Amino acid sequence: MERDKRDYKPYTVKWIGDNNEVENWLVDGTQWDMTVMMARDKADGRSIEIWTRVDGEEVELMLNEPNSQRREELASLDKLVDRIMDNAKAMVDDYTKNPSDASGEVDVKRGLVKGDGIEIDLDKWEDEEDKE
Repeated sequence: MERDKRDYKPYTVKWIGDNNEVENWLVDGTQWDMTVMMARDKADGRSIEIWTRVDGEEVELMLNEPNSQRREELASLDKLVDRIMDNAKAMVDDYTKNPSDASGEVDVKRGLVKGDGIEIDLDKWEDEEDKE
């Protein structure tokens, strides 16, 4: 029987609850399959992460199994990322088809904006309360 290259390595198993409470378990000298099986048995509805350990530091995430609530959150984030990417692609396509002569630049370090287009120079936004 051939050994898995992940066997008999030091790992940190983390169980993460819905409120981000974390339980850690340090594992040394066990087969990888057995480590995963024990982690799943003890998960009790929590997310599972298994990390490699080198000199006590968590180095590489080897297994990430989100619980059902986290899976739903990740799915909604994926949909949001897809919408953002679609909008970004549409903006690039629109600019390619309708180029602009306007130009400008932003100096983030000094907080300066110059060029054509929108001028940003408000210390506070005007709203209904300010008009009274």
